[in-house]
Amino acid sequence: MGWGVDAADSYPARLARRLAPELAVLNLGVDGFGAIGATAKSRALAERYPLAQAVYLFSPNDLEDDRRAEAVARRSGPMHAANEALDALRRSSYLAGVPFALRYRLQFRAGPAATPGGTGRVPTESLLLPEPAALTAPPGDYPTFAALGAYRDFLASRGARLLVLVLSTQPESLAAYRFCREQGIEARLFDVPPALRIPDEGHFNAAGNEAVAALVAGLLGAGPDRAGR
Repeated sequence: MGWGVDAADSYPARLARRLAPELAVLNLGVDGFGAIGATAKSRALAERYPLAQAVYLFSPNDLEDDRRAEAVARRSGPMHAANEALDALRRSSYLAGVPFALRYRLQFRAGPAATPGGTGRVPTESLLLPEPAALTAPPGDYPTFAALGAYRDFLASRGARLLVLVLSTQPESLAAYRFCREQGIEARLFDVPPALRIPDEGHFNAAGNEAVAALVAGLLGAGPDRAGR
């Protein structure tokens, strides 16, 4: 999504600028989306935007995001209708959005600390982590893993490639990485150092997004010197 930086500084936007002219990036990142929301959105748009490669960036909170998504899906019809009406109101009225704007204004009123300078260019290879000596067993009841497996099959039926970037070595991430390896899903384990993150907040800063864009471009082999889709 690029939370914490301007849209033009998000890693998908920076990745797009690294591609050959005939290639494009469709950023489906949404705050709070886990694998269920992201892969469903991708499938819904696949006819309009045929894809050759898909990148899913797994973060440790995806497991709980998908738990919530599953719980929301079980809500009653009237509850869904009420939420959809509220969303429609917020899209059509600035006044209806004021409470939400105030909430975020208060949440981020102090703002992040200044980003340290002088970090220089970070080699993208240094973001990749070595193969762990031991991997956490993936819980069998998390909907995240079912969604990734179904998405892998969907892409395979279209001749498209799936690359899962697994962020950090937290237990949730190691479980996701092990699941991908066991299921034959291409995955790479990586992390972003503190100098490339927003201080006191944790998301990637502009330099971090640039480093991740360079990493993804290298893994996809989709730099400016590559022709074709």
